Amino acid sequence: MLPLVLGGIALAAVGYGVKEYCESEGCPWDEEVESKLDKEVNVFELLQKQKTALYENKLLKLRVLLLQIENVDERLKFKDTVKIHEEKLSDNELEDDVELYVSMYKDMLNLSSDLFDSYIHIVEDILTSKTKYESLDKSERKIVKQAYKVVNTGQKLVGLRVLDVHVLNINVISTLKSLKVKLDHLALEDKTMHVETLDALGVYHFIKN
Repeated sequence: MLPLVLGGIALAAVGYGVKEYCESEGCPWDEEVESKLDKEVNVFELLQKQKTALYENKLLKLRVLLLQIENVDERLKFKDTVKIHEEKLSDNELEDDVELYVSMYKDMLNLSSDLFDSYIHIVEDILTSKTKYESLDKSERKIVKQAYKVVNTGQKLVGLRVLDVHVLNINVISTLKSLKVKLDHLALEDKTMHVETLDALGVYHFIKN
């Protein structure tokens, strides 16, 4: 009779019995399954919190700041606010493609967060001296236009639903890829904007050399 070894304790398949041990001590394989499920559920709980925090703490703040600019160009409009769908995982089997797109989604949310921080800061600076759109210079108007794009892109992003039960919501794939292109472009514009600002102040030339 071969013993079953659990955590250094050899249990005979007959005699003491695995059933009795599991009832009194719990089975290690049960713990592994539970921890795997908890880990996967937590991934989506964190994703949900990340989306909600981005929307409530940064996206809405930038919207409010932009609304303080009077007589803004009529072409600059906010898209309708979107519902943040709850991401739920009701199965412990997580498909590989879901993990791939969730990772991509989280990276995009992080990039959006950085963009919001940047535009919140610079729009706040603009509002300290100017509140009317017509009083803004060319570079400031460009910043405002980009800020509107950041808000509208961010709204689309937080409104996406990645999961459909425990599989990937296939309808989200093309939108996710399209938004990634937009965010990368906005990030590049943001970087260029800061370089131009520093260069205008004579700072960038100093740093570069």
